Amino acid sequence: MNTDDTAVSCGSCGVRRAVSENEYMTGGPNKKLMKIKVIPAVGGGEPIELDVAETETAGELKKRVSVMRTPPLPVDTASLTFQGRAVADNQTMKDLGVKDGDKLFLVTNTQGGTIFGSE
Repeated sequence: MNTDDTAVSCGSCGVRRAVSENEYMTGGPNKKLMKIKVIPAVGGGEPIELDVAETETAGELKKRVSVMRTPPLPVDTASLTFQGRAVADNQTMKDLGVKDGDKLFLVTNTQGGTIFGSE
């Protein structure tokens, strides 16, 4: 097993074998990863380039991106948009029609409060 391999166990028989990062991320040896960018829509920050599988859900992507931010972003305070539309956490990249090179936007939901002096 080289440094780019990951060991996985078969669910039914428990046999462990080495798989490539691509196979591990996509769930199979013949599926390709797409390179996308996630762009913070509020508060700035650099776009985050990621490899995603067509089977990855928006919720999984959001979790990955949230921990990459400094400081980490609480997952429940963020949402993703693609082509101007809000994305549900259970939608896959394939459901959304995401292709290699596409951009998704990370929107941070803020909570309002009392404005100083407005009481």
